[in-house]
Amino acid sequence: MVWFNEFVKNTINEWEKIIKKSGILERLMTLKKETEYSLQKIGKIGEEFIKEILEKKGYTATLSPGSRSPADVWGVKLKKEWVHIPLIQVKTTFSEEKPERLNEDDIQLFLEFAEFTHKAFYKDPIIPNEFKNENLIVSTGYAGVILKDNLIPELESAYYLDAVCLNKISIKYKKYLIKFHSLTK
Repeated sequence: MVWFNEFVKNTINEWEKIIKKSGILERLMTLKKETEYSLQKIGKIGEEFIKEILEKKGYTATLSPGSRSPADVWGVKLKKEWVHIPLIQVKTTFSEEKPERLNEDDIQLFLEFAEFTHKAFYKDPIIPNEFKNENLIVSTGYAGVILKDNLIPELESAYYLDAVCLNKISIKYKKYLIKFHSLTK
């Protein structure tokens, strides 16, 4: 799905325009500059690990370019009756520590971003019509990754946060999303 990477870039660029006005982007860029390069490398290992899990589940997956959005890993899959775009925030650490959890502000921003992504999907001309004709569910989740000896990643915890769709999410879909975001088989 060649168009998916382009959709991710387009959505993030539009998101940055909105948050730039609110001053959030400035704060995020300051934090990013203060972060050591080695921490970025550690995070990248965890993100690649989660991306591979999504791909094993049959999803097309990509990393957020330059970590410029609340979602580190994006996926997409055309299901029988719907399109699923999971957005996952990944926190990675070494084996001596537990990965950082999302705080309430992080979660709120993440959910706003999911709503923004849902709307952007229907507006972006790059999205093929076969996908736009399906019900879209954009779900959010957290993944905590621990790097073991030799920097081998291991899933410490993963869970579903919430989802956005045009209609109310049925129990069937909600069960699927909860299981999916556990990132287990």
